[in-house]
Amino acid sequence: MVAYSAVQASNAAIARWLPETVVAVFVGGTSGIGEYTLKELARAARKPRIYILGRSQSSFDRIAAECRQINPAGRYVFVQGDLSLLRNVDAVCKTVQGQEEAINIVFWSAGTLIRGQKTAEGLDLAAASRVYSRTRIISNLLPQLEAATGLRRVVSVSTGTSEGAIDFADFQLVRSSSSLAKQRAHNSSLISLTNMRFAQRAPTVAFVHDYPGHVRSGISRGATGVLGAALVVVRALGPLLFFKPEQESGQRHLYYLCSARFRAREGVEETVPLGEGVATARGVDGVEGSGVYSCDADNDEAPEKVEMVLARHREEGALERVWERIQDDTKAILGAAY
Repeated sequence: MVAYSAVQASNAAIARWLPETVVAVFVGGTSGIGEYTLKELARAARKPRIYILGRSQSSFDRIAAECRQINPAGRYVFVQGDLSLLRNVDAVCKTVQGQEEAINIVFWSAGTLIRGQKTAEGLDLAAASRVYSRTRIISNLLPQLEAATGLRRVVSVSTGTSEGAIDFADFQLVRSSSSLAKQRAHNSSLISLTNMRFAQRAPTVAFVHDYPGHVRSGISRGATGVLGAALVVVRALGPLLFFKPEQESGQRHLYYLCSARFRAREGVEETVPLGEGVATARGVDGVEGSGVYSCDADNDEAPEKVEMVLARHREEGALERVWERIQDDTKAILGAAY
């Protein structure tokens, strides 16, 4: 693991090493891990411009007020929309693109554990957020990420280091028989494989997929049944037993955004240099500094078994199959707007 003290020391140097104005887009920043991380970015950066994409105006108003107290030199912008709908995703991305030619950071932490519900566009609600919306947002904003100087990062908070089998016959995992372990393995592989596809197109952008550990967040809102009951217990006992402190979660995710440990495969970056005893992370292909990372709650890269799983997926053509499936489903929804 990367010691928390090393993470704090690295983040404390952000104002010195990063550009004066860092442009960041947070998806899911109105609660939980996204909120914790954007507050730490506001605290560490000099004049950040932070866009928060989400539904709750009242949550944004609260967070923006707190961020202005933390860093009055920052600018905090809300772009409202239900991002489980791909048409809304395109609309909010166009709003951001209309204001920014270059983006340094895309931070995605949106998601839900609700099962058995469909969006108005016909996608499973959980899959719409975790797979389709996330992929569309990154696809839309990738030109602005490539145009940025200094820092170019995409961080997706989900189930990093749990990559496993992919169920192409139940791609959206709508069958009630899908176990939590199967869901984690499937979803984790989809995220890491799409990150690999993005990195092929944009090798100067670094992509991190991480598991945040047990952190208080809003992902369980609306969950029902046995899972919902279990989460009630977790929320009640978590702070006493095993929840990672909110500030530490924010700091560790800020570290993904700004440390040279998670560098892009190509290009020159303005990031915080590696601290003493800290090495460049190993990518999902087993190569140090290769630009695509799957990490755990302590900023460590995935073990070798995950690299082997993803290597097998690549050999069997799963990367192309996953990408084509997501694009085909997206095109079927968006039609001429695709």
